[in-house]
Amino acid sequence: VVGRSTAPRRRLRRWWQLRLRRLTTAAVAEYEAGDTDEARCARDADKVECLLQAREFQDQGHQNLQAWIETSIASLTTSSAKQIAEEALTQNTLDWLERARRSTR
Repeated sequence: VVGRSTAPRRRLRRWWQLRLRRLTTAAVAEYEAGDTDEARCARDADKVECLLQAREFQDQGHQNLQAWIETSIASLTTSSAKQIAEEALTQNTLDWLERARRSTR
């Protein structure tokens, strides 16, 4: 439409950008502080992912990963993450796939 102002759209877009920035900043601050159950769970999920990646590299034959593995485990705080880490250390990274294949035969 000719002559239609885009100023309201720009203001609305700016409002959403500021709102999103505040939400993101608050979420990052919560994560870094680690004061909530959600933040501790998210941080542990990140550390478990690092551990699983290290285990996968280890299974592929890469070396010098023990410090990475130990650091990942030492930083875990939740019991569920510690349990997952324990399982990750006792299994090959593709054991779950082998079990799934056996169960479908």
